[in-house]
Amino acid sequence: MLEPSPTAPQELSLAREGLEAAVLLDVELGDDAALDRHGAQLKPYYVDARSLVPPSPREGLLRALLLLRSLVAGRLAEFHADVASMPPTVASSPPVAHAAALEAWLAEGAYNKVLAEGRRPPDAAAAPLLGRLLATVRGEVATCCEAAYESLTMADAASLLRLDNEAALADVASARGWRLAGGRVHFPRGAAAATA
Repeated sequence: MLEPSPTAPQELSLAREGLEAAVLLDVELGDDAALDRHGAQLKPYYVDARSLVPPSPREGLLRALLLLRSLVAGRLAEFHADVASMPPTVASSPPVAHAAALEAWLAEGAYNKVLAEGRRPPDAAAAPLLGRLLATVRGEVATCCEAAYESLTMADAASLLRLDNEAALADVASARGWRLAGGRVHFPRGAAAATA
């Protein structure tokens, strides 16, 4: 039987820190393949090696980033399995609680809450993933607007999409083929039918 290395805790801590740095960089660069790979390598340090190394002060943030990646990718079973594997102290950390709230609101279709709260990340490192999640949700709301209305006032459309200004609304309108005229957003006829 092999004797464990006397420096095993330090070696495991160093490896965990390297993977944490890799995950943060992957999120910043938007490299989903690397994020998935590094996240999969990091999780065992938080679950299996928990008793072998001191807790990481960044675990809550890193676990939240991995949860957000699961939401962006639509991997809800993975999201719930990851939450279930967390100790209560990590699950109740602000970044993880924020990710869990976003998932709950998505599940109930409370897109207005996702669009409002997703703009206030508990840590700046989550901003790139949250931006992608919000773009997806905003697209869903836009599709609903196209199906439900012939036109909306620009103020109402911006409010529904949680956009800060008319320039942002103009960008969305241009991307989706909407016409802005007379202070209103006019949705193209058949837009909802074309996306269905």
